[in-house]
Amino acid sequence: MSYPLGIRNNNPGNLEVGGPVFQGQVGSEGKFLKFIDPVHGLRAIIMRLRAYQANDGCMNLHDMIYRWAPPEDNNPTAEYLTNVANATGLSPDPLAPSVDLTDPTICANLMTAITQQENGVQPYSAMTIQRAVSMVVLPPAQTGV
Repeated sequence: MSYPLGIRNNNPGNLEVGGPVFQGQVGSEGKFLKFIDPVHGLRAIIMRLRAYQANDGCMNLHDMIYRWAPPEDNNPTAEYLTNVANATGLSPDPLAPSVDLTDPTICANLMTAITQQENGVQPYSAMTIQRAVSMVVLPPAQTGV
């Protein structure tokens, strides 16, 4: 089986060249980034979404997806949003509350849903997704001994 470019490049979010250099980024193929392994490519999905929140004010799923996959590049963006909302359980409403990108379950669900939407396949194991989540969500500090 031949996987789509995003999977072959360890870039399941199909992130494009431009913007910050991500941890684990090792170049590009055409306009798309390449990562050293899938874990770093999955991590980059959440890091990009966090940048959308911090820099662009895209706080809810609707705004994030319309920034991630704008209508001029991805027709129809509304279908993309519906698919990701259905897969994650997050609201697609433009007035929905902010998405908590410090929640490990939300991060894992977004990684999985965006990978599926971008590539038509989600080949990563739960362990691979969890490794990526652990790179972006720090566990709570332990107190005591």
